[in-house]
Amino acid sequence: MHTSSRRGMTAAPPPPSPRRGHRGGASDAKAVFQIALQFDVRDTLRLWHAAAARLRESGLSKLDIETTIGLAADPSIADCLATLILPRHAPGCDLVDVRIRPSDAIDELFAGALPTSSEH
Repeated sequence: MHTSSRRGMTAAPPPPSPRRGHRGGASDAKAVFQIALQFDVRDTLRLWHAAAARLRESGLSKLDIETTIGLAADPSIADCLATLILPRHAPGCDLVDVRIRPSDAIDELFAGALPTSSEH
């Protein structure tokens, strides 16, 4: 709060300027955002065990876990990452698209257009 020296009154500071890419109100439901993450996978066994634990919490059997993320000795890195980093839910949002690839394909990752809401 700022204090006016003339009147001794307290005035509220001006409202913050809108953030780039942010819109308030019900129109947010139609906004589409992309998030790009890059991971340096150093321990595939630890990654697999963490993903397997998450899947066990969801009630999957050992066979279902191995079908989903591969065997501990030969894990599907992309599926392990997806299991751990994707939200279980995001209130007020629909997950439109997920793209996980090795970093040598990162330039192509967001090159293609995202599907429209009618395509998912």
